[in-house]
Amino acid sequence: MVHGQSGVRFQNWAKTYGCSPELYFQPATVEELKEILDLARQKRKRVKVVGGGHSPSDIACTDDFMIQMEKMNKVLKVDKEKRQVTVEAGILLSDLNVELSKHALALPILGAVSDVAAAGVIGTGTHNTGIRHGIVATQVVALTLLTASGDILQCSESENPELFQAACVHLGCLGIILTVTFQCVPEFYLQETTFPSTLKEVSELGLSLKEIVVDPANECD
Repeated sequence: MVHGQSGVRFQNWAKTYGCSPELYFQPATVEELKEILDLARQKRKRVKVVGGGHSPSDIACTDDFMIQMEKMNKVLKVDKEKRQVTVEAGILLSDLNVELSKHALALPILGAVSDVAAAGVIGTGTHNTGIRHGIVATQVVALTLLTASGDILQCSESENPELFQAACVHLGCLGIILTVTFQCVPEFYLQETTFPSTLKEVSELGLSLKEIVVDPANECD
């Protein structure tokens, strides 16, 4: 039987929000998750799920039950032909990036930090910059969802499509994400160039880039 801890203090990464849940769980299996939900129903408690805790809001905070998903962190399948990877919801992108590199694959879009969980990074609408790039959730091709009643639903564009669209940016409202399948791309490398600049120079550069983006003659990916 899964056991929850009392007296745990949760804080988000920026330490701007925190809470003290009545019980704090770190399940390692789907069966343990179901036990927690059963207990929550019996005691009429709300359940919040947290991953890396990087959200700048208090979305994960609760006085009832909190589930931390870091023990559900496996890479379940790598399909090199389709360039897709299926992972457990609690895997950190920092770990996933390392595993993908072993297969010469990469995620096409990342946020500013990688110490974030797969389910959390899609569920909070994490994004990077670029007018032609979607948010991280647009890379999701399938996921599995554990509902409050204990049912497990397969979701994709062909199976439960409306739920799939909602679950990709779920904000913790629809259930517990168990697995996520990401569409990957061939491995690539980026070069970072850092240099000092004045505010005037930055403003002029920004205007130049804006002209490049809005000019239809400058089509680029």
